[in-house]
Amino acid sequence: MKAILERDFFAFAMTKRFFWLRSLVVLVPIVFISIVAAFLEALTGQDEIGQIVFWTISLTLTGMILLFTPGMMAHVLAVERSNNKLDVLRSTPLSITGIVFGKWSSRASLLLMMWVAGMPLAATSLLFGGVAIHQFVALAAVSVTTIILASTLGLFASAVSRDVGRATMLAYTLLVLWAVGTSAIGGVSMAFMPTPANNTSWTFAEPSAAYVFLVHLYCALSPGGALLTIGMGGGFGVAARGFVGPAPALLMSPPTLYVVGSLAASAFFFWASVRSMARE
Repeated sequence: MKAILERDFFAFAMTKRFFWLRSLVVLVPIVFISIVAAFLEALTGQDEIGQIVFWTISLTLTGMILLFTPGMMAHVLAVERSNNKLDVLRSTPLSITGIVFGKWSSRASLLLMMWVAGMPLAATSLLFGGVAIHQFVALAAVSVTTIILASTLGLFASAVSRDVGRATMLAYTLLVLWAVGTSAIGGVSMAFMPTPANNTSWTFAEPSAAYVFLVHLYCALSPGGALLTIGMGGGFGVAARGFVGPAPALLMSPPTLYVVGSLAASAFFFWASVRSMARE
């Protein structure tokens, strides 16, 4: 497993493709914040400037890496299969789990390296104020787990596809379905949202079991709830009340719930990738 990690890691890290990807991850957020800076003159408070710098760089950085993740991860197993090298790997003392983990970690570590390269830019927002340390830490955790989940989606696509082209298409399709599916869950939950007890009171009726389930499912699978909570000044916690309007008490705060849910989903797709490889 270590040999696979080192071989694939250094082989891809020294390519021109990785050099340009790494450069884009750093340069694009700088370009975005330079464009936004033209509108910062209207803001008089340092806190407002810090918040805009923080969110612009953080979201742009994470979005850029998510854009690259399916293409990078789709190659890890599909290219070995198309080159008839999987049988060679199976002839080694490594287990199927070790082979899959070595392949995944070699690319996932490169993705996290690109993320680390851009995070100091987001950290400059702490110099302006308006962003608390716990918000920065919470957003960093949400970004990392999002990258891990996206990478396991790409790994699964590579494990079940016969060639690199199909693996890449399936990886991007799964990423889009994840974004659309979680948004749909959030939309459906609105249909079960409790209504006010009367027209003048903000006291809401008791939420239904369906609403409680959908809110928890949305927070566990979509970074939207976590990002909204972080933007409102929240962070990690054991429980949270009043997430959005009449939302029920959550077992955990949305950032915590998302980190736990996304890691669980990542473990599932990794297990599914191993099972797919083992059946060949």
